Amino acid sequence: MYNNMYIKFGGTMSTFLFRNRSINDFLDVLASPASVPGGGAVAGLQGAQACALAEMVCNFTLTNKKYASIESDVREVLAKLFSARNEFLSLMDKDSEGFSKLMEILQKPKESFPSPSERTKVLDDAFKLSAAAPTAMSKLCASLVPCFVFILEKGNKNLISDALVACKALTACFFSSLENIRANVSYVKDKAYVEDVESVLKSRVSDMSILEDTLKRYV
Repeated sequence: MYNNMYIKFGGTMSTFLFRNRSINDFLDVLASPASVPGGGAVAGLQGAQACALAEMVCNFTLTNKKYASIESDVREVLAKLFSARNEFLSLMDKDSEGFSKLMEILQKPKESFPSPSERTKVLDDAFKLSAAAPTAMSKLCASLVPCFVFILEKGNKNLISDALVACKALTACFFSSLENIRANVSYVKDKAYVEDVESVLKSRVSDMSILEDTLKRYV
């Protein structure tokens, strides 16, 4: 059914590169009982789609002579969006890799560790690794806020509905990534790490609120 897309082991997958698969293949494996891809990969895809749609708005803006005065700004935004789109796609795979490694460790017998404290440390590291990709997604989303505000306010007005969908897709990616971060961090025993993550996320939520406030003016 899945065209040898992945090799199952213990409910996880040993190969990824979702960007090279068809939409149907990805959705099939997403719907399967395999542990990955899951919410993290979906969040990454939301981000990539947001960027691609925002790129479309930019390209239609460039082809319209009415917007010639902002051509250089549009091209700068376009380049950032293209780069971010590819980063989101890479993060889809990194998220699945991190979660798979976590599952491998969770499935190990407790007695296979030298001591309970060593197991705790190994698990902490595994949960931190599993949180790394969604943390990177949240950072990337926050960094893109100026680009998405730009396409809303300055982009080709004939594509305002596309710009709105792109912005909402980015916010979906951001808040999805927060859920994935918190799901992992809630198990980490390293208090300093947890406090640092919470502080960073609070700042990024504040950054994203700029886009959310801008969106409200168009609803």
